[in-house]
Amino acid sequence: MYRVQGGGINVLNQSNNWDPQFEFTYRGLVPMKGKPEPMKVWILTRKRADVENTEALQQQQ
Repeated sequence: MYRVQGGGINVLNQSNNWDPQFEFTYRGLVPMKGKPEPMKVWILTRKRADVENTEALQQQQ
């Protein structure tokens, strides 16, 4: 799990950087040390293989 903030989300969501193995979850505005205003933060996680397999099986039924 990684925290992504600021313009990083835009770069990672570009078609040449996008990977279906990963997903972003919006965490909200988070105060950052040295920043005057809270920043938008997303959590980047790898999708679990067993969850993907379960979803694929459910779609087939």
